[in-house]
Amino acid sequence: MGSGFELGSNTWNQVPWAPPHPDNPLPNQYWGDLGMAYGVYHPVSDQAIGYTWDGDWGSALVPLSVASGTWNTVLIGFSPYDDELRNAASARM
Repeated sequence: MGSGFELGSNTWNQVPWAPPHPDNPLPNQYWGDLGMAYGVYHPVSDQAIGYTWDGDWGSALVPLSVASGTWNTVLIGFSPYDDELRNAASARM
């Protein structure tokens, strides 16, 4: 498992979920060519949402459902297709 930063205690702790790509060699377990570039926590949906660059597609959101410990991938600009969104800058700035 990985570790997460606990804001309340200002410490790193073990988390109960695996990284999105646990079979990939480190540091590629957390997505993309250069890893997740940015992330936010959405308290209403209890999701941690990472923003990354997928070398096969382009920009992608990678939300983690904290409650279930499952990851998902949303390819930005996929449907409807939008080339500008697909190729928006991420970790490749």
